[in-house]
Amino acid sequence: MATCPYCKTRYSGGALLCRNCSRPVPPADIAEADVAEAELAEVALGPGDPTPHVAANALRICPRCGRVVPTRQKACGVCRDERPEPVEVVRRADDAYWGHVAFAWACAGCARHVPLASLTDDGRAVCPACGHTQELPALLWRTALRHAHAVADMAGPDPEGGVVGRPPIAPLNPFKEVGVERADAPGERLRPTDDTPLNLVAGPGHPICACGALVDPLWRGGSHTCACGARNAGEVPALVRRAMPRGVVALVVDRPRPAPGAAVIALECPRCNAPLDAPEGARRATCKYCGALAAIVDPAVRPPSRSPAPGRLWVLFRGPSGARTDLEARAGR
Repeated sequence: MATCPYCKTRYSGGALLCRNCSRPVPPADIAEADVAEAELAEVALGPGDPTPHVAANALRICPRCGRVVPTRQKACGVCRDERPEPVEVVRRADDAYWGHVAFAWACAGCARHVPLASLTDDGRAVCPACGHTQELPALLWRTALRHAHAVADMAGPDPEGGVVGRPPIAPLNPFKEVGVERADAPGERLRPTDDTPLNLVAGPGHPICACGALVDPLWRGGSHTCACGARNAGEVPALVRRAMPRGVVALVVDRPRPAPGAAVIALECPRCNAPLDAPEGARRATCKYCGALAAIVDPAVRPPSRSPAPGRLWVLFRGPSGARTDLEARAGR
C-alpha cells in the first residue's frame, strides 16, 4: 500500500502530492497503485456499500432535470415521482464544464422577491408575478455566477473536483461532498439589504433539451439546435459579461417539461392560489376571486405559488474558478 512518508496518508500510485499535507510523495509501483485505489474506495464508501461505480471522468446525472445524482443515491432527489435511472456523461476534454444556478431577485414592479424564470435576449429578467422586466444588478449576477462556478468546478465525486492537473485542494475543498452526499450547495447572501441573490443554490450537471435529449456535450456556446428542432441560444448577454467577464462561455435558461402523459397545465393565482382561466396564448390573466393580475411569461410554465421554487439557469464555464485559485494559494503556504 502506498503511503505518504510524512503524514502516513494513503494515496494512489499516480499522486504527485499528498492530499493531506501537500508534500511530494514517491511514486508507487503499478501493482500497489491498483490495490491502493481499491482500498481507498472501501475506506470512503464502506464495505458492502451499494454505491455504483462511476468512471473518474464522468458525472451521473438525472435524465429528466440534468442535475447530478450523488454517488450515495440511487436516483434524483428532485424527480421523485418517476425515479429515472441516472445516466453517465463523460467530462469534457476542453477544460469546460456545466453548472446550474437558481436564485430569487427583487422585482421593482411588485416589490416581491421572485425566482429567476426567464431572461430576455439582452439579459433582463421578467417577473413571473407581475410581468415587469428589469435589468438585474451586476452584483447579483457576479455573486450568483461566482458561486455556481466554484461549485461546478470543485464538486466531487473526486475530492479535488472536476478539473485535473491542478494543485491539490481536497483538505480545504468546501464542495467535495457535492456529487457524493448531495446534489448542490447553497450560497451566502452578502448583506440583507442589498441586491445580492436570495435562495442561492448551485450544482454540477448537464442541461437537458425539452425533448429529453442531452444538449450537445461538445457545444462551445453560441446557438445549438437539437435533433428535435428545439433551438438553445447560449449567447452570454453583455450585462452578464460586465459582471463576470472571465469563465462564462454560454448561458441557457432551463425549459421545464411537463410530466409524461400530462395534457393539462394548471395555472394558479400568485396571490390566492385559486385556478386561473386563461385562453391559449394569453400573456395576462385576472383572478376572478381576488382580482389580482397575473402575467403568464410562458404558457408552459405555471406561475409561482406563495413559495415559488427558483428556476434553473445553466452556465457553461471554462477554467478554474476564483475560489479554487484562492484555495490553491492557501494550500501552498
